[in-house]
Amino acid sequence: MTESWSSVQTGFLTGDKAKDTRNVAILLDTIAEVSRNHDLQQVMRSIVDKAIAVMSAERGLLLLRNDAGELELEVARDKQGNPLPPNVQHSKSVPKRVFETGEAVTLMDAAGGDAISLGQSILDLRLLSVMCTPLNTIEETIGVLYVDSKATNKGFTQSDLELFKTLGAQCAMALQNARLLQAFLDKQKMQQSLYIARDIQTGMLPKEGLQQGNFEMAGFNRACEETGGDYFDYIALPGSRVGLVIGDVSGHGIGAALFMTTARALLRAFAYKQSDPALVVGSVNDFLERDMPPGSFMSLFFGELDTNTGMFRYASAGHNPVLLHRKSAGAFEEFGKTGPALGVVPGVEYGTGGTAPLQSGDMLLLYTDGLPEAMNPDRELFGLERAKNLIVGLQERPAAEIVNQLVRAVVEYAKREVLEDDLTLMVVKAK
Repeated sequence: MTESWSSVQTGFLTGDKAKDTRNVAILLDTIAEVSRNHDLQQVMRSIVDKAIAVMSAERGLLLLRNDAGELELEVARDKQGNPLPPNVQHSKSVPKRVFETGEAVTLMDAAGGDAISLGQSILDLRLLSVMCTPLNTIEETIGVLYVDSKATNKGFTQSDLELFKTLGAQCAMALQNARLLQAFLDKQKMQQSLYIARDIQTGMLPKEGLQQGNFEMAGFNRACEETGGDYFDYIALPGSRVGLVIGDVSGHGIGAALFMTTARALLRAFAYKQSDPALVVGSVNDFLERDMPPGSFMSLFFGELDTNTGMFRYASAGHNPVLLHRKSAGAFEEFGKTGPALGVVPGVEYGTGGTAPLQSGDMLLLYTDGLPEAMNPDRELFGLERAKNLIVGLQERPAAEIVNQLVRAVVEYAKREVLEDDLTLMVVKAK
């Protein structure tokens, strides 16, 4: 059972004024040394060096608990301050016993019976003195501090052990503080990297709507995390054609964003070279299928609109149905899938769909599943019917205003600014 804090604090005092004064001075100097450092690696090296110096040992080791709950060697150094190799031989049983029991151990005579009970490796390494103490925080044991020596003139005493335990208790706090600070700094660095990635990703999306011929286009994208896997694009193609794209990579975060960026670059390249939407999508799939990790995929809708004639052709790789509202008929058409999602099946031949020319007042709605699957606090879906009703009610308004009203409706329905999924949509309107 681990000793109380008060006994660990004072147990190293012997009553010998000179020795106690020296021990207190050593302890305070060590605490100051390891506490003023903020770099985790430097703190660990300092702890080991001070432990060797305080105990007049030949070697010192710091072992910390890893994610599997087992001890892992972090630092090993000799009395000259030189690092020892990661595979350095040392007693395994002593640190394990101290870590599991929470009780410090000292071995003053390797020839005695205690050596056998503490492990054959002590005899094999010809160690004459061994000492090990747990590194205890308030909540848990995070590792052990270990020193040993082969010197015949150095035997660790009970007083040494008490001083070593006190040293270990103080070092444990300094080490835990350094680890927490390092974790905080790592998180801040990662957060900054995500902000940069978000800015880069956002910069790849259209900055504003597009007007070409009798058509106007507007879009919106908001990731539920710093980065996301949704995107939309309008691509000016040779002649009077415009490529209309919306896609959704499975998952969220930086991985999805990377695949989205790759898909965007591939699609733009193939759209300029090929005039058939099915061939464009198929070419993108051939590349993504090689690199997509198992279980990942991307849905994508690629449409090609001739802004002179109003003709519209498309290919859909497993994407949500795109809606076309015909003003003259007051009804909706749906453009469904013409093949599976990207990155799943190699060599897929996608189909090309099409429709009669878009006329004045007709509207296209492209979206990812963040629109219909947005949920309110009662976990009820926003659904497509609400989106359709909004479109019909706003059919005389500009495309950008329709997009803004749709986004506002989703946010008000969900009662939260940050949604559970990425939200991306595009409206194309024939003026």
